[in-house]
Amino acid sequence: MNKFKKIGIAISLGFAMLGGIWLASPSQAAGCNSFNVVYCGTHSMSELQTAYSRTEIKELYKEWYVTETMVQGGSNMREGVVDANGNITVDGRVVATNAITVQSKAGTRQPQPQRSYKTSNGYTYYQYTTGQSFVDGPKSYNIYAWFDNNGSFITGVIKDCGNPVWGNPTTPPAKPALTCDALQVTEISRNTFKFSVKATAKDGASITSYTYNFGDNNIKTTNSSEIQYTYAKEGNYTVTITV
Repeated sequence: MNKFKKIGIAISLGFAMLGGIWLASPSQAAGCNSFNVVYCGTHSMSELQTAYSRTEIKELYKEWYVTETMVQGGSNMREGVVDANGNITVDGRVVATNAITVQSKAGTRQPQPQRSYKTSNGYTYYQYTTGQSFVDGPKSYNIYAWFDNNGSFITGVIKDCGNPVWGNPTTPPAKPALTCDALQVTEISRNTFKFSVKATAKDGASITSYTYNFGDNNIKTTNSSEIQYTYAKEGNYTVTITV
């Protein structure tokens, strides 16, 4: 008699993903300044949201890929720094280079702006590289930065002045990932089986534990990729492994 047929086992492999995921301004931008897109800046999310309600700010920000969802704090918003060298840095990583920004006035000690933006209610804003814009005062500023779901930089807003800022996104690091690849079942005796798991950790991920759900209301977590288990009675069981 085939003893293995006494217990029916369906295999369900768990799947785990580990994600890692994810920023500025004209001369003398800090504080209230007529060069600022938002006169006294956007130092808090509430100030950013208030500014966005103004027609000219909303129109300008949309040109720079800043949406209403973003200013509400969504779309993977983080904080970082933009500098006069054109680098946008978040969590110690340069997420964009060759940064550009806009200001509400064209400075007399600055070159001709790269371009200008006119809004429907009569406001004009002027585009410069951050090196051209950060003429006086600090050479770097704190910003809000937004990222897509892959960790790639989308756009930013300088907190001190409300000026949008953008740069060429760098390639984000690969996200750590864990996958369950296979589960092998070996019959030991009538109701006892050995379960062997094959799992893969990549891009910096590591396997710390294996959770075995034997399908009979018993669950066990261990650091071993193999486990032996005895069922109390015959039956059909679905075994799930999660790493």
